[in-house]
Amino acid sequence: MAPNKNQNSRLWKLKTAAFKKKVYLQDYFGLYSYRRWIDDNEGHAGHINLSNTSSEPPEHQPLISFLIPCVTGSSDDLLKTLDGLNAQTYRNWEAHLAIDDRFANELGDIREKPTLKDSRLHHHEINTDREHVDPVSITLEKASGEYVILVDVGDRPAPNLLAEIIKAVSLSPEHDIVYYDEDMLAPDGETRQDPFFKPDWSPDLMLSTNYLTHAAFRRILIDEIIIQESLMEPDFGDLNFRCIERTAHIHHIPKVLYHNGQPDRTGYAGSSQVYHSRRVKEHLQRRGVKDASTFISEFGQMKVSWPVDESLVSIIIPTKDHVELLQTCVSSIKKLTAFKNYEIILVDSGSEERDTHKYYAQIEHDPVISIVIYEPGDAFNFNIALNTGARYAQGEILLFLNNDTEVIHPDWLEEIVRWANRAEIGVVGAKLIYPDGTIQHAGIVVGLEGHASHVFSGMREGSSGPFGSVEWYRNYTAVTGACMALRRDVFDQIGGFSEEYSLVFSDVEICLRVMEAGYRNVYTPYAKLIHHEGKSRARFMPYEDLQLGYSHFKDLVENGDPHYNPNLSYAVRKPTLKRIDEEAPIARLQNILKYYSNK
Repeated sequence: MAPNKNQNSRLWKLKTAAFKKKVYLQDYFGLYSYRRWIDDNEGHAGHINLSNTSSEPPEHQPLISFLIPCVTGSSDDLLKTLDGLNAQTYRNWEAHLAIDDRFANELGDIREKPTLKDSRLHHHEINTDREHVDPVSITLEKASGEYVILVDVGDRPAPNLLAEIIKAVSLSPEHDIVYYDEDMLAPDGETRQDPFFKPDWSPDLMLSTNYLTHAAFRRILIDEIIIQESLMEPDFGDLNFRCIERTAHIHHIPKVLYHNGQPDRTGYAGSSQVYHSRRVKEHLQRRGVKDASTFISEFGQMKVSWPVDESLVSIIIPTKDHVELLQTCVSSIKKLTAFKNYEIILVDSGSEERDTHKYYAQIEHDPVISIVIYEPGDAFNFNIALNTGARYAQGEILLFLNNDTEVIHPDWLEEIVRWANRAEIGVVGAKLIYPDGTIQHAGIVVGLEGHASHVFSGMREGSSGPFGSVEWYRNYTAVTGACMALRRDVFDQIGGFSEEYSLVFSDVEICLRVMEAGYRNVYTPYAKLIHHEGKSRARFMPYEDLQLGYSHFKDLVENGDPHYNPNLSYAVRKPTLKRIDEEAPIARLQNILKYYSNK
């Protein structure tokens, strides 16, 4: 006898829950390692693969220049780096080595090794103390490749690095910058560990970490910048920022193509906080953001600040009863918020409890607070409530806030205004934490656990892993409507919240429309609130909203969220390595719709 739909539904839900539990246990006990992931996805067991396999040569075979500043490290480190170059399956490359006098002493007898006599290697002797020259500038000046790549002594490009770059630029010749995922080498110089799986191009992530350090940059773009901006000895990290200011043709290859040596052992191009801070401030100044300053947060990450204007912020809070939550939310705003130019609009959707109306009577004469009545009748629509609040709002910035949130830091609103006022920014999202201090929201990934879910959820503040740190500024496809801000002009331009949705997924849908209008959405970890999630309304999800979400998100789910990485699991919220046996996101989305039950 064939199983019925209910049996199939129970079986699928059981398998889904069991797989999530398996991933959790494997990560907790270290039973699925990065070495295992390499073996599953690349076919070799966690070490550098120096096999020199050939592939069909592309029609266009540009010269690519490696820039190698030899300032720190050892001769063994350099030999391993050169082994990585020699192993390249694409052969049309050159390397320029700027060898400092101090490093030259390390070379000793290895100068006579065949590896260092390759005709594609060009040695440039320098003395950084006496000549005050930048070794990267020397190599850049001498290089003649169509693209240039900075390589630290001790680092190892993957054998297929250049082949993948050439493949990408052959398909899309307009690419000016090509970057890729990276990992670290253990002290043995062979074993790979600590991968960094990057998102597709996310400009605001650069404020937290320069993830383009070892990318391939089109040489003519760099030359134009040097000439037009009269840069005498260009700093390569600074050039990274100047390049992204000049081009939108930036491409990400979601493969681990670069292996970093240990930063305490080697490294010229490392991401020093001091240098990164200076580059970020100068970058923002060139972008028109004046008087920017940088700080190191309590979690050791870069925090950026700049003065904000006194834009009026309309804080729109939909609410129904649960007055204890609403009182906490409103009183925390009024007591703690340092930014004072705001109004609070409470959109009541049919409160019935006596205590609620008693509280309204207490605050009705408060000049900062307005109470708007939305009468939903039998068909409550959360998005009509939000749009109703927006119609009454006077502010240049609209901040939609759940009534079960609580302000805990004075500068939360100033931080949101700081980002919302940038012309290129659409929606601004905040870090929301549970009362126990774990992450509730730090961005939304479309396709995660089905339609869309909160990445990093359940993790501790300060956590990091294969997707980097939860404390980084990030561009996301979507952020949660529990704390979401955007300028009034953007809101009006895209037509507000879609009233086709009655309750769920409208926050994701509005973020998609904002992106389609040409803006980018940003998450800032420095606007932080407590979220008593789900306390004000039950976790009911109308089936109609699920269907709408499927129709709006299915293509993005199938193709992958560009602000995540396909090498990471979509089965769980904590960024972790993708397993080869996990259900495809689009299949999971279809099964959610097929087996939906609110029980």
